[in-house]
Amino acid sequence: MKRCLFTIPILVFLAFLSAVPAQAQEKYLFDDKPLLQMTVYIMGEINRPGEYMVKDQTNVLELIAKAGGGTQYANLKKVKINRFTRLAGKDDPVIKNEKKIIVLDLADFLKNVNNRDIPVLEPNDVVYIPRNTMRGWKNVASILRDVSVVASAYFLYLRATQD
Repeated sequence: MKRCLFTIPILVFLAFLSAVPAQAQEKYLFDDKPLLQMTVYIMGEINRPGEYMVKDQTNVLELIAKAGGGTQYANLKKVKINRFTRLAGKDDPVIKNEKKIIVLDLADFLKNVNNRDIPVLEPNDVVYIPRNTMRGWKNVASILRDVSVVASAYFLYLRATQD
């Protein structure tokens, strides 16, 4: 009879956990404070650009990791965070949007981890990872390759018709 009294609360708890998503289970099982979620965006030379729901206090490196990391053409020396804050004055009821751009050198941070803190993301931040110069050189090389193939075909044609 005592077994039945202890198994019922355990079964109820397990049923509760199976009905709650994994993120909520983290909230109920491991943290005293509930996890706050916010929407941020990442664009540019990233493997999976788009909109992401992340935990409060997430930094830029964590978002880049969640988005699959940068592509081979990512320029981590000039990562930009576009931050839009809504301001309302005390006397002015009109809400004004203020845009702030933060430029980061994540390549330097990854080399020297202890030099400074990485900014923490805020709701609706847009992170942009620009292209490096390697992408431009690859385009130039492919154009030169195509021109050389056409020129070779043309010179072979001229040689064949002169005989």
